[in-house]
Amino acid sequence: MKNNFINITPYNEVFFKNCFYSSLIPVCNYFEISEQSLFLNELIYFTETDGLIDVQYDSLYELKFLLERFGLVVKQKLFSNDIIYELKNSLNEGQPVIIWVDPYFLSSRKDAYKKVHFPHTLLVHGIDSSQGFYVIEHLTKDSLTYKSKIIPDVEIVNSYESYLQMFGNQEIPSMFKFSSCNKVNNYEESSHLEKLLKSYRENQDVILKGLEYLKNFSINTEVRNIESTYDLLLAKLNNIINSKYVDRKRFINLGPSIVFQQKIDESIKTWQSIRASTAKSLYGSKMSLGNLESICELIRGIYEIEYEIYRNLIKL
Repeated sequence: MKNNFINITPYNEVFFKNCFYSSLIPVCNYFEISEQSLFLNELIYFTETDGLIDVQYDSLYELKFLLERFGLVVKQKLFSNDIIYELKNSLNEGQPVIIWVDPYFLSSRKDAYKKVHFPHTLLVHGIDSSQGFYVIEHLTKDSLTYKSKIIPDVEIVNSYESYLQMFGNQEIPSMFKFSSCNKVNNYEESSHLEKLLKSYRENQDVILKGLEYLKNFSINTEVRNIESTYDLLLAKLNNIINSKYVDRKRFINLGPSIVFQQKIDESIKTWQSIRASTAKSLYGSKMSLGNLESICELIRGIYEIEYEIYRNLIKL
């Protein structure tokens, strides 16, 4: 039996930043706020992390401030002493809730249940009086698909309390409650886009530094063993490809030339090819320093495409 069910649809078009935003975007869409509001709030550029190529997201506005301008109130809480009461009370008031959990205690997560601990979010959007709570949840850590499912009360409690014990701190909220408010007058996506493009123009130093790192990319194989290097590089390539899909979505209907769009598509295709080569070496047990250098050469070769994308972007 469904009680106080908020009809929220999972979002599976692109993966943006991290699992928190995969929980947040369906909330925004439910309150008739486009995901573009979030996409256009990020300056995305190449950087180095862990000695490997990666992408950095820098927010233009603090998230709570941004959402309020678009008509969404966010009530944050560091922790709850009675998570079940808090969830039921919020849902009874028509407020969906995002909570941080540890999937080690979620039986629906076959990839994590009683296997591995890590921080993760659930979007709680309904009460089932006989079984627990309706949540929008990731199928697996390596999947990009989210679906609505029912999680028992006891698993909500155990996963939430484990998160607090293992990953929580006194500065980052573990609970976010959402409700609507009046939108700031005359605040539209177009003005947000203008600010983003201005930011790309004003931050040329850091962006060109990232592109230069891409152009001369190499890997210090003495930092970690070769299998760990391949594994971590594959994760970074996934981050980059996800960011490219975000770029294609946030810029595709905003007036750039067809050449600009073609360059983004070419970038995605090339990064996917590099990822495929990396995965083939990793999972096909063909890891070698020679293959790794060939992958580095492929990465260096994408510089011209990425530079052309940025050059066109700052002309908008």
